[in-house]
Amino acid sequence: MFSMTLPQGVQTILSVLRQGGKRGVLVGGCVRDACMGLPAHDYDIATDATPAETLELFRDFRVLETGIKHGTVTILIDHEPFEVTTFRIDGDYRDHRRPDRVTFTTRLADDLARRDFTVNAMAFDGQMLIDPFGGQQDAQAHILRCVGDPDVRFNEDGLRILRALRFAAVLDFVIEPQTSDAIHRCRNLLEQIAVERLFAELRKLLGGQNAYAVLRGYADVMRVFLPELSDDGIEAIRHTPADGLLRLALLTEGSDAESALRRLRADKKTIRAVVQLHTLTLTDARHLLAEAGIQQAHRFADYAAVCDRIDADRQARLHVELDVLEQDKPCLSLRDLAVNGRDLQSLGLTGQEIGQALERLLEEVLSGRLPNERAALLDAAKHSFLQ
Repeated sequence: MFSMTLPQGVQTILSVLRQGGKRGVLVGGCVRDACMGLPAHDYDIATDATPAETLELFRDFRVLETGIKHGTVTILIDHEPFEVTTFRIDGDYRDHRRPDRVTFTTRLADDLARRDFTVNAMAFDGQMLIDPFGGQQDAQAHILRCVGDPDVRFNEDGLRILRALRFAAVLDFVIEPQTSDAIHRCRNLLEQIAVERLFAELRKLLGGQNAYAVLRGYADVMRVFLPELSDDGIEAIRHTPADGLLRLALLTEGSDAESALRRLRADKKTIRAVVQLHTLTLTDARHLLAEAGIQQAHRFADYAAVCDRIDADRQARLHVELDVLEQDKPCLSLRDLAVNGRDLQSLGLTGQEIGQALERLLEEVLSGRLPNERAALLDAAKHSFLQ
């Protein structure tokens, strides 16, 4: 027996639709996740009401006409957004990404038939599960299969290829043979997808527990947009934590990672983090923490171990040292020093001398040769810089 606990906002929307003589059902990922015993996140609602009818029924609510051309309006309830989309039939997909046109329909069966995978082609009306393609059984068995002909589904929207691989990596799905074969056959469709969309799916995929098996089984697919991907890179992530950034750095090790990530239009923060992992050198935990920050420092410990820069014992010790340092709130930057420029100015230092002295004092503290104490730092400054 299938059941879902519905947020109050969802219950309100279904109730308003029902009172208006219209049908409302939950569709997509929230129903799939409920079948798998996972917590739901986004609650998407489909209805036989046209967009105009939806706007009229919810005239007393705050409504955003976000995607009204394709039948979607967003209803805000207690500041939480819920998308409500009219049942529809998609036209041709000449760009292999979006339908040229959509036709609204009153038949839920037509709407479910256009969806990508059986596990995403279910609906729940608050009481009953509607499952024309066996999605519940596939979800519970962790099997991913296309609705209908997989070649047709992927030619409609090439991004579905990476979505399938991401579901396999993150949700531990096994891709059934016909769908798997079609992914390999249709892989060149990825060349027609915006690179930022490909990269977004890649980042999510790399964070999945099953990422290694997916990359190993579909390396030919991934190389369509990431030719830098090597067999060694794939093997490198086999025993790593499910950390997307760490794995991205390992996959691009030995290549011009910055150029590759710029080509994929990765955000600047991601590019900086990956390049930093490639270029950081390990001196000691305190310097590493000062240069990289706690999260990136832990990530580097794993990265260095996989790349054979440190052994497993040093990796484990480094993790412990970093955690101890972080708890102690050590001095890691100039702003953490117990003295500042005014203090050194009062000693008689001027101009560039002050900056140079502060940098030297920070290095002494980072190296453990001086405590971060005002008296000790001032005494060191007097003896080192005022002779």
